[in-house]
Amino acid sequence: MSISPTALGSAYSPWLRDLKSEERGLFLIHLLLNCTNHVAAGNIDQANAFLEHISLLASPEGDTMQRIASYFTEALARRLLRSWPGLYRAINPGLYRATILQTNISFRFAPKRKRLMFSF
Repeated sequence: MSISPTALGSAYSPWLRDLKSEERGLFLIHLLLNCTNHVAAGNIDQANAFLEHISLLASPEGDTMQRIASYFTEALARRLLRSWPGLYRAINPGLYRATILQTNISFRFAPKRKRLMFSF
């Protein structure tokens, strides 16, 4: 069963705020699965709509399911951002520099690996 993001109502729907912990957890799982399917299919607008709704219910300081959903939401958002490498690097310059630094250090201390890596 698939949920349309527009069927969820406005961002401040009272029924979203009044969910019990177990109901919220199941709803978050359902939202995450739908969002994951849209991310994998490249439906950026749909995935973005789901990410917005998930962010209303998920929290890194909430209960267990809210924390898990928060971390998965961040990972899905990063995966979407990687569709635009320039934007991803501009937002996360430290990650890109760290990768380059790790590669340089690796080649400096393991020169044989460098020769093996580029000999194929």
